[in-house]
Amino acid sequence: MKFIALIPARGGSKGIPGKNTRLLGGVPLVSHTITAAISSLGAANVFVSTDTQDIAAIASDMGAQAPFLRPANLSDDKATAFEVVEHFIAWTRSESIDLDAIAYLQPTSPMRSSASITSACEMIEEVPADSLVSVVPVPHQFTPSSLMESRDNWLRPCESLASAPLRRQDKPQFFARNGPAILISKPATLKMHGNLYGEKILKFEMSDEESVDIDSERDLEYADWLLSRMGNQ
Repeated sequence: MKFIALIPARGGSKGIPGKNTRLLGGVPLVSHTITAAISSLGAANVFVSTDTQDIAAIASDMGAQAPFLRPANLSDDKATAFEVVEHFIAWTRSESIDLDAIAYLQPTSPMRSSASITSACEMIEEVPADSLVSVVPVPHQFTPSSLMESRDNWLRPCESLASAPLRRQDKPQFFARNGPAILISKPATLKMHGNLYGEKILKFEMSDEESVDIDSERDLEYADWLLSRMGNQ
């Protein structure tokens, strides 16, 4: 299969202003994802979709492709991942670029390794699927059967889960998307299902460390600490 990495990195962010260019481990946040993608798929197959010249320059300096600036209507808080991928696919067709699958790699997952990207691509090559999504196991205390409703100062079990098992060993295993750090989809999936996931979704489990998702200043501090710890090992 022909894989192309798409890194969505717009200039704006409400939670952390200029998030994608904030320094993490001494380099812009987006650089970590670009480095991992290039190591896994090769520089010629790594594209950055951005609306700013600054981020495009970072990508180009690292050897990635940033051949266009994303339009304003796809660069605000309301723009969806589906729309960004759909726009990119339309651009690849206009440029006669062939691809079988897109590895959508959010720059807010800087701890994701190139090895994980490679493994995810190998998995979806071997198993027929509409998409692949990276996840982390949900701790048993946060599974649906442990949830309770709050009414004023009182708690009660959710009515729809009243008969669900409460013992840890009896609970089903749940998984949560970790960003997702890795989402692999296919043009056919978008066309047939009108979304990035389809019906046959492969599970790609990742560690807590690789699943760090940067949404706040505290997340940045934690990621910086993880990087420094890894550097000292």
